[in-house]
Formats: sequence, structure tokens, C-alpha cells
Amino acid sequence: MVVPLSIVIAFGASALALWIYPLVDMISNEVFTGGSRIAWLVIIVLAPVGGAIAYLSAKRYVLKYSQPESQRMERLLPKVR
Repeated sequence: MVVPLSIVIAFGASALALWIYPLVDMISNEVFTGGSRIAWLVIIVLAPVGGAIAYLSAKRYVLKYSQPESQRMERLLPKVR
């Protein structure tokens, strides 16, 4: 079975973008600092696709639960006027 070159290029470009985006995001964002930033860098470099997906999931979790509880409750409870 021969895979068309355009599909291989599209898949490779997608994987490269999925790998580069977390690296740029990690450098430009202050979500992770110090040792955790270095650990994520190593994870993303050693396991490009899996590490990128794990980083994006962890970042979403940290951003969601790093807000004060009062802000989270305001978002969950309906506003009464």
C-alpha cells in the first residue's frame, strides 16, 4: 500500500505544529515556572506528540483550578439580580 505524498506531508506538518505550539506557549506564558517548566520542556522534546498533548491538558487543568474559589463559584452559580 502506497500512501500519497500529500497525506504524508499534511500529517507531518500537523505533528510539527502540534509539537512547536506547546514549546512557544511554554516559553511565552507564565503558567509553569522554574523546575516545572524545565520538566515540561524535557517531556515535550523527548515525546513530541504525547508530550504536547499532555502539556496542553495540564495547562488547561492548571488554568481552570488556579483561580480563587470565589471566581469559580461565580462562574458556576447563576447570577441573581
